[in-house]
Amino acid sequence: RKFTVRLTPSLELAVTTEAGKAVKSMPSPGKTDDAEKAPAAYEAYKALKKQIKTTITAQRARLEMALSAQRCWDAQAWRKLFVDNPIMHQFAISLIWGIYENGRLGETFRYMEDGSFNTVDEEEYTLPDEASIGLVHPIELTDEALAAWKQQLEDYEITQSIDQLSRPIVPAPGRARP
Repeated sequence: RKFTVRLTPSLELAVTTEAGKAVKSMPSPGKTDDAEKAPAAYEAYKALKKQIKTTITAQRARLEMALSAQRCWDAQAWRKLFVDNPIMHQFAISLIWGIYENGRLGETFRYMEDGSFNTVDEEEYTLPDEASIGLVHPIELTDEALAAWKQQLEDYEITQSIDQLSRPIVPAPGRARP
């Protein structure tokens, strides 16, 4: 038997049969399976499952820190980390990103599962080659933009991989939101 294991946008492992039927988990080796390959594949799956859980927990914490610290990446580094990396790709498609210039938020965008980008108005967006990209904190958004991004995620049934847009907003004394 052959199975395909992939990481879903909800950051869980999905197992499908060769015919494309979803199964809850990798089945134990059967009598008709290859006596050497099947047990090895089953053990590899169990190890992968543990490793993915640990990796996802660590990456969630790192992204929370990046959001809090207003961490930015240049466009090339961002693409390498979030587009080319299959695990971080799944995180990236659930988050709202911003283009920063001198520490100030400019445009916002969402990275789509198909590799394209879109705006809050669901227009196609072209990522600038020289961009400084970071996670958008909800305090940086107007009430309208925040509501529109939340609505877009809801419309596409996307659950954010970290608490980004729904986190509490407490403006500093004397500082108004945009």
